[in-house]
Amino acid sequence: MKLFRNLLLYLVIIGIAIGIVIALDKSGADLVSTGHDQTEVNYVDKPIKDASTLADRDWDKYFHDANKPFILVLLQLVVIITVSKLFGFLARLVGQQRVIGEVIAGLVLGPSLLGLIWPEYYNFLFPAYSHTSLYVLSQLGLILFMFVVGMEVDISVFNKKGNQAVFISHTTIAFCVILGFVLSLILFPSNSPPDANFTEFALFISVSLSITAFPVLARILQERNLMKTPLGSLMMAIAAVDDVTAWFLLAALVGVVSASSISAALITGALMGLYLLLMFFVVKPVLKRYIGTNKKLFGINLSQTGVAFMLLLCSSFLARFIGIHALFGAFIAGIVMPDIKEMRESVSEKVRDVGSRLLLPVFFTLAGLRAHVEFLNDPKLIWLGIIVLCFAIFGKLLGGFVFSKISGQGMGDSLRIGALMNTRGLMEIIVLNIGLDLKIIGAELYTIFLLMALITTFLSTPLLNLINRLIPGSDK
Repeated sequence: MKLFRNLLLYLVIIGIAIGIVIALDKSGADLVSTGHDQTEVNYVDKPIKDASTLADRDWDKYFHDANKPFILVLLQLVVIITVSKLFGFLARLVGQQRVIGEVIAGLVLGPSLLGLIWPEYYNFLFPAYSHTSLYVLSQLGLILFMFVVGMEVDISVFNKKGNQAVFISHTTIAFCVILGFVLSLILFPSNSPPDANFTEFALFISVSLSITAFPVLARILQERNLMKTPLGSLMMAIAAVDDVTAWFLLAALVGVVSASSISAALITGALMGLYLLLMFFVVKPVLKRYIGTNKKLFGINLSQTGVAFMLLLCSSFLARFIGIHALFGAFIAGIVMPDIKEMRESVSEKVRDVGSRLLLPVFFTLAGLRAHVEFLNDPKLIWLGIIVLCFAIFGKLLGGFVFSKISGQGMGDSLRIGALMNTRGLMEIIVLNIGLDLKIIGAELYTIFLLMALITTFLSTPLLNLINRLIPGSDK
């Protein structure tokens, strides 16, 4: 009876949300973007200031020799990894997640701090022509990271908590989508790129508000010994549903934005469906039969790690080839890996060594290079930042609380779920960079949402501590 009630409520809430979103979209359809928010930032095209003090030196010429680009990349990697690890360590010292420190390290190395204080050293270390190399390295790091995230999605948590997790996740996402369209009515007229499309802009803002960082959330639960509790199991299921749903929405949006016409978008959608059928009903059974049991395929012994890397690269290529993002392909590749704990842990550790520890800090630095905190000298942008932050916190905290309570959770656990769902972390930053690449948002909104991701992730732990003090213990 309770399952039927929740199903009925789920359908009613989603239906109401769709109706509200359609009405808001019609309201925004008449808006014209007169915004100046550019998707390309000035530092890519020219140095911040004259760097002649370094350009006259022989060692500067050596590092910037067009025939030796690898030398500069090696120097950049040394600096990036060192600074990233230092700030990650400092973040852990103050009880925060390492990802917060690593993102701050990217901001420190970017034009907002290093470029502002020592422009000649910034231009020496990160000349515009080197950003392409950094971008390629960062994308490799991201597909490795998303592959690990996919493998960490534990399907078994859905056995007992699946229905409740889907209800809480999807109703909260629906609430965030409504807030995203309302927020877009405020942002679109003057803070979107020229000639932007309102529906695409509003959908992207909605996805940005809907993100929950599955990996960061898992670490918070592990550190607090909550992973094996009823609350921890439910929260992991909610985060998994959140991540999968958000990435499906983003993949669909990328396909629509990249398509040149409605027919092209429909073709992309059909190809995406075929791709998913191939991965789940052909690739997954083959992997389970041959990789999971160490059987030979065509007389060949298959290395688990080697097959994992080939699957990752092929799935990422195929996803990008059909018009959706390569990161979605990496995520799906991780999900279809055989559900054998020892094998997943072994492959995950090897992939993480290269991705998270070596290449992912490059992504944080590139994210910092694309952010311009000096934009916030404008009081108008500060107020916009506060509005975005309020919408982001309000959507997850209130939505998570209300719909958890409706699903049968107690007051304390409903508040805890709302607080934990505000953890956005790296997943949000990945989404923002995709939006900037696709020219859906510009540099100003990118910076505002990047800071929002940092603040909401930072606040999730203190907010959880506050709830635990006010309402000790779990409700169940």
